[in-house]
Amino acid sequence: MGTRKKIIFESRESDKAITRGEAVLWKIKSIFPFDLLPSILIVDRHKVSLIKRPFILSERVTSLSYDDISNVIIEHSMVFASLEIDHKIFGMPPLTLHYLRKQEANTVKQLILGLIIAKKEGNKEIFFLSRKELLKKAVELGRARIVGQ
Repeated sequence: MGTRKKIIFESRESDKAITRGEAVLWKIKSIFPFDLLPSILIVDRHKVSLIKRPFILSERVTSLSYDDISNVIIEHSMVFASLEIDHKIFGMPPLTLHYLRKQEANTVKQLILGLIIAKKEGNKEIFFLSRKELLKKAVELGRARIVGQ
């Protein structure tokens, strides 16, 4: 592949360099033989995107900003987990993703909730951290929210 390019964002606090490869924070995919056309959930710094493939060679992408997400729900079965993202958009069903690994589903829930909390509390600095630091802080925030509900 090519070399990574740096994109420079100027802010009043300080100049931050964000590598293009850091845009995606987390990617979770439904497990193949159980979902013949696996769905993908992508979490980035600004939104959550669900890519569903209803037919071969077709896809439907739905994106939600963290301001629009109201709750993240996980349902566990014996082997798998399902993830449901409730939102505030009228007339649109919740985003659902089935046949996930339990640990991945728990981590992505904590990550999304942590990013929602950071955004609601006006903690803009967290979004300028490196990918690794942002993941750590957001998951900690989300875990604290789940325990403290």
